[in-house]
Amino acid sequence: RREILQKLGGFNEKMVRGQDWELNLRIRNSGEVVWFDPRLIVTYHPRSSLKNLIKQFFDTGSWRAELTRSHLAKANLRYFAPPAMVLVNLSGLIAGLFGLTLGIIPLASYLSVILLAAIFSRKLRILDRFALLAVLPAMHFSWGIGFIAGLFHRR
Repeated sequence: RREILQKLGGFNEKMVRGQDWELNLRIRNSGEVVWFDPRLIVTYHPRSSLKNLIKQFFDTGSWRAELTRSHLAKANLRYFAPPAMVLVNLSGLIAGLFGLTLGIIPLASYLSVILLAAIFSRKLRILDRFALLAVLPAMHFSWGIGFIAGLFHRR
């Protein structure tokens, strides 16, 4: 309701990303209820290039770190999955450089799951399945790296 939004000061304009999550958190913390209507229709406009997608997800990850730092007690564990994946894979690659070939297992496992997702995405055209092989790692790694960067750099 409008009076709730006015009472809570509306969106935090300092937040470039995640304003809705942060406002919903303040609404719930004030004892109010946030309603979700699955009948809502949202139009999404995908980024025009892989480079733009990577930038989008890096920025989103870094802003999620800012929100997480501000509201750590309310942070969902899923927000830590991409940065953890980045750190595990990086550690594995470094171990591989020092001759520990088992270090490649995390990255090989991740890429195998991505490959399986592309193969079994029956609703997608064949070209879109190939695109998944680039898009999903780009999204996951850039979001995770952005989150890690955002922990050390205030937005």
